[in-house]
Amino acid sequence: MEEYEKVFNRIREENKQKEKDLKQNPLFSVVNMRITGQDKLFILNKFKEFAEIVANNTKFIKVSFGKQDIRGAYSVTPVEERGTTGHCKYFKTKQELIGFVEGYVLGYEKNFNL
Repeated sequence: MEEYEKVFNRIREENKQKEKDLKQNPLFSVVNMRITGQDKLFILNKFKEFAEIVANNTKFIKVSFGKQDIRGAYSVTPVEERGTTGHCKYFKTKQELIGFVEGYVLGYEKNFNL
């Protein structure tokens, strides 16, 4: 029983470190939005993959994911090197935003990484 607890605690610590590393990624940021649940590492990895695609294929160097204070909507906002933002993509719910990012990454991988 103690071995299981040790393994479980080790895995929990590894996941906390992975989450911390993903949140400190210079390519994307999550603003005013909580990512919780069992799939939070999966979601953060998809955000990272999306940000890498945008940074490698456009003039934007960073992507911000978050909830807008004024509109109450969720958005994906690309950021240029000089700090200006491109056209934001707005969503009514956090699930819509996550679905868009997952679909975009899946479509990109399917079409361009043959």
